[in-house]
Amino acid sequence: MPKGVYQRKHQVWNKGLTKETDVRLMEVSRSLKGHVVKQDTRDKLSVPKLGVKLTEEGKRSIGIASKKRWADPEYKKIVGEKISEARIGMKFTDEHVKNIGIASKKRWQNPEYRSLLDEIKHADEYRDNISVKAKERYQDPVYIEKMRKLHESPEFLNKLRREKHTDEWKQSISLMMKEMWKNPEFAEMQAAKMLEGNMKVGPNKPEKKLLELLNTIFPNTMKYTGDGSFWIMGRNPDFININRKKQAIELLGCYWHGCPEHFPDVKKQKKFNTEVKLLKGFGYSTLGVWEHELDDIVTLTTKLKEFIEA
Repeated sequence: MPKGVYQRKHQVWNKGLTKETDVRLMEVSRSLKGHVVKQDTRDKLSVPKLGVKLTEEGKRSIGIASKKRWADPEYKKIVGEKISEARIGMKFTDEHVKNIGIASKKRWQNPEYRSLLDEIKHADEYRDNISVKAKERYQDPVYIEKMRKLHESPEFLNKLRREKHTDEWKQSISLMMKEMWKNPEFAEMQAAKMLEGNMKVGPNKPEKKLLELLNTIFPNTMKYTGDGSFWIMGRNPDFININRKKQAIELLGCYWHGCPEHFPDVKKQKKFNTEVKLLKGFGYSTLGVWEHELDDIVTLTTKLKEFIEA
């Protein structure tokens, strides 16, 4: 045999082919379906790759191939189930948890990722799927007992207390709730829950006093809406003008809203100022009435007349 015959590069028989374009690959794929790879085989395959640094082109090609595989619903289902089974009882190290957090933060910095995730979360199919899975889990006595023990464990309770009382935790919850209340659907849903009787909502004593005064000065003009019957972008004004004027009145508790005379608190006052700006964007003018102003009916009457008659 001529010299150099064995020096030719070996050409892989299935290079460039897929199971959609070659019958042989389809047969191989079917024969391997459900085949369990032994651990020693996995180790032999993974050991040579330890310490190997992939090039950017290599990473990109792996990413493209992975996306194609995950686009297949059957592949996604099978692999997803295997991953879920493998994670049962798994305890992550602190370093692993930290790395997951760093990767998650990087993903959230991408606007396209946030937009895509938001669309998925608000899809009816996604919500229904989550609801069904949650119901299935809570029908399993083993899972229920496991969750009960977890929530009663001192480690979990101590961790929860530490996290709940940090300023960072409070700020994150506050930002999250503000974003949720900006969603009209969420605000209407919460209002519906309150009106269904989950919470008894009605005017308190100061609000009743102000409502009586409004009905005396301007009958059938201002309506009490603090019961959740009227919402604008997650805001629920106490009183709304029902005679074609876009006017709102908020009764501000001296303590809760940081009254300048009795409980000065600039941070608490910002909440009302934010509401005034928000309602103004929808064409509403807003009047704030401090709780202590109810003690001087004459002065308050003048103030209300100037606002409503404007």
